[in-house]
Amino acid sequence: MTSTSQHYGDSNSPSDSPSAQKCANPSALELGPRKKLILVKDSWINPVWKYMEGRILSILNKHGIKGVPTLIHEQQIKGGKYFLQVLSHIITQPVGDLITKFSCLGELLVVFLDYLVAHKDAVEITNILHHDMSLPNLILTPSQGQSTHVKFMQHLPKSTQEALCTRIEGLS
Repeated sequence: MTSTSQHYGDSNSPSDSPSAQKCANPSALELGPRKKLILVKDSWINPVWKYMEGRILSILNKHGIKGVPTLIHEQQIKGGKYFLQVLSHIITQPVGDLITKFSCLGELLVVFLDYLVAHKDAVEITNILHHDMSLPNLILTPSQGQSTHVKFMQHLPKSTQEALCTRIEGLS
């Protein structure tokens, strides 16, 4: 098993604020003979929240929202008797790089269009709006087929769509 750890949070212990969510060292791990990459993320969460990250991912996955990590497993670990928060472990895939590692302006633009489509679909289909659009939540992943940015432009005339796609391709 290989581990490459990246730090995305400020702390690996419960926060003084019961509503704060802190993430402790998500790690990409290779599992099994096929070396399947997964992401393991630990967060301190408020146990009275109705919708925690794992449940939200489960809902988005169930409704087929593209551009959202697939939830493999979620588990909450209760702390001591007087802890106001619990430790949440979630395992997801695919694993990717931070958005700051984009290779060209065209790739960055297409990725942002895909993010817009994913968030639009999440709101329209499941009434879920992502509340933390920070850099650690913007991930570049290997292409899983076609980008969804064309869906974002479907209301435009065909000639405008083609011109925009040509300009995006020319940015590489």
